[in-house]
Amino acid sequence: MTLKGVWLRVIGKKTPDEKRDERVKFLKELLWMEVQKIAKKPADYVKNVEKDFYVDSLIISKKDGSVLMSSGGEGFAKAVKGSSICEYIQSEYPDAKFTMIKDKEGYNYIYPIGDLVCLLRSSGEISEIEVKRIIQKLDEGIHKFALK
Repeated sequence: MTLKGVWLRVIGKKTPDEKRDERVKFLKELLWMEVQKIAKKPADYVKNVEKDFYVDSLIISKKDGSVLMSSGGEGFAKAVKGSSICEYIQSEYPDAKFTMIKDKEGYNYIYPIGDLVCLLRSSGEISEIEVKRIIQKLDEGIHKFALK
């Protein structure tokens, strides 16, 4: 500590380092509050999960194609298409955990959970562990909002 720092301590003022540390602490708290918004609606919850995991869209539907939660608002056509692909894959490959389809825009992941189907869209590849964590968060949201 410098002589100036000692003098500031004696007279009860903060050093420039202490001021900087306080500003950094304040900004971290502010960023945490921005990221951790509390969702009151299922659509907000899905958007938060989408933002947390950097995916382009998330849709949770029943196997008949009815949408429970969607990050993009409208997802009925995608939900029906994803559900039918999931049913076909499950009939041909009953041990398949999830399906990844790559097209021009990116990657599509189809993950069945019991009688539900989760559709994830991402511009980049997602590992199996990340997909499972996303599905776990979405399952928590389904139970939180009692959507089953």
